[in-house]
Formats: sequence, structure tokens, C-alpha cells
Amino acid sequence: MAKTLVKVTRKDNKLVKRTLVLIDNRVLPFENSDEINVFIWSGTKYEVTVYCEGPKGASTTVSFDKSGGQVIAPLVAEVETHYGVTHSSDEFTVAA
Repeated sequence: MAKTLVKVTRKDNKLVKRTLVLIDNRVLPFENSDEINVFIWSGTKYEVTVYCEGPKGASTTVSFDKSGGQVIAPLVAEVETHYGVTHSSDEFTVAA
């Protein structure tokens, strides 16, 4: 199997307190940037989940792109209740 470089980009609106992006239950280390590069094994199925914390109306959009284009459609997590946390999830496999 080969590895493929995937660029993960997050965009928070001004209301977001915290965002977590997980691939197979591993938190991606967004620290001082809203963009990170990760290597993904080609032909392997991955689960991705985006969590967004904030007041009602807070939202986060996360994109997954490789050199050939989008890996999956952008994931949007928007807080719609006063509880303050929401999530969005999907699955993907990157072709070699």
C-alpha cells in the first residue's frame, strides 16, 4: 500500500470555542494553524468526525483535499441547540 498526502483545512466562525477533528479516533493536532497535512494509507477505509463547541450558531467547516481534488465533500458541524456541542461524521477511502 502507498501513502497519500492529504491537506486538512478547518474554518471556524467567530463563535466557536473549540474544534476537534478526528480520523479513526485520533485527534489531528491543529495548534497554531487552520491547516495540517497528514499521510493516509491508500485503499484503507477511514472514519472522520468533526466536533464543534460553542453557543447556538457556532459552526466549523473541515475540508479534505489531495493533489487530485477533494477527498470527500466538506464536513460542516453547526451548533443548533443551547447545549453547545455538535458533530458531523463521514467515511472515506483514498484511491492510490
